[in-house]
Amino acid sequence: MRAAATAHQQEPPIYIETPNYYVRLLKAEDANERVAAWFDQPDVREGINLAPDRRMTKESLADYFASFGDHTNVLTGRFRKSDNVLIAISNVQVNREIGRFLMNLVVGEPEHRHRGSTLEVLVPSLDFCFETRDLKVMTATALAFITFAILKTAAHNIAFTCFATNADTCSRIS
Repeated sequence: MRAAATAHQQEPPIYIETPNYYVRLLKAEDANERVAAWFDQPDVREGINLAPDRRMTKESLADYFASFGDHTNVLTGRFRKSDNVLIAISNVQVNREIGRFLMNLVVGEPEHRHRGSTLEVLVPSLDFCFETRDLKVMTATALAFITFAILKTAAHNIAFTCFATNADTCSRIS
């Protein structure tokens, strides 16, 4: 157990940069009323695995952000580089013992949904997890319409279970 703690302490901090965005750990100071309002939407709460009736204020959001760490229970934010605005949150649960991580992601800013920001940070994020953090397997749920694009873009061996309300959607991307 002591060796695992030492290995975690030697890992570089989470920081991923792309042409338009950067990803880093969220801090309590990142909380604000605009981001807290994202959690009024049930799909946002569900997307990062929060209780359906949980509402956020700036203060409760700051506490939520502060409750995460850098190694096994991780909360990252995707920021727009041009103005440092937080646009998305990823909740990442890491099981070091088996080298697996589960990622839940929500793009909170509506104007950044379905516009390619997730695809832009996907491969660098996977590189960081697989190469820098030496993880072996990723588990994630992706919306059916984006799964095909992710599979075509990613340089890693990725498999998805398709969840959709329309069976045709899954058959078209399989």
